[in-house]
Amino acid sequence: YKMPVYPIWVVGSSSHYTVLCCLDRSVNNISREQRRKNEWKAVFTRLDPEENGFVPTSDLDKVFGLLKMPPHITMQRFAALADKDNMGVMLWPNFYSAAQQLVNEK
Repeated sequence: YKMPVYPIWVVGSSSHYTVLCCLDRSVNNISREQRRKNEWKAVFTRLDPEENGFVPTSDLDKVFGLLKMPPHITMQRFAALADKDNMGVMLWPNFYSAAQQLVNEK
């Protein structure tokens, strides 16, 4: 999304628009964790172009190709956490939970 020098928001209602702005540039800052979540969501969305709400586990090679996953994370471990029911698909909450858990492991 766009990151203007000074944050500005346009809030609309049925009868008017309101423009809000801020002189504190730090309100645009996002945490490292949120940046990582946004990156993961972008990859998930890219692999789910029809917005079905899932990514096939057979696309894990694409996931690992698009994301810079640490070397200790294997596709098998990721699939086991993201597809616990072994249905062959990963839903976003499970995908995110698996990625977060594995990346935070030391």
